[in-house]
Amino acid sequence: MIITLPSGDVNSIGDASNYTIPMPQPINLDHSGLYEVALIDVSFSNPGNTGNSIFILCDLVDYSIVGSSKVQILYKTQPMTQSSTALPIYYMKEDGSLVQWRKLYKNSFNNINVRIQDSTGTPIPNAATDFATLTIAIKRIR
Repeated sequence: MIITLPSGDVNSIGDASNYTIPMPQPINLDHSGLYEVALIDVSFSNPGNTGNSIFILCDLVDYSIVGSSKVQILYKTQPMTQSSTALPIYYMKEDGSLVQWRKLYKNSFNNINVRIQDSTGTPIPNAATDFATLTIAIKRIR
């Protein structure tokens, strides 16, 4: 299953750094199955040379321990350096065997929440006119 999550969708609630997309109809996966989710691609307004990594968080992903916190990390970028800030839009696309699959947290959902922030917790992108778009994939593993 492939799902595109644009912050600028007419039904989106929130802003480009923290938004919720309602599903057109509820998603109910087989509760006896195990599933994984992966980020296929992402684009958002480039925050510039911050030196910080960007975290893509999603409420479909099972929790991970980071420091003393539990977070639902879908993807983490390399630190944003001068070489990664040449264009006004940050774009990443996963290819083939490099896709990072994460355990799906819930098999039934009516909406999906996405948060984008840097490693200090600063929301990315942070201007009202900015946008973000994610494409995720969900697959059954058992």
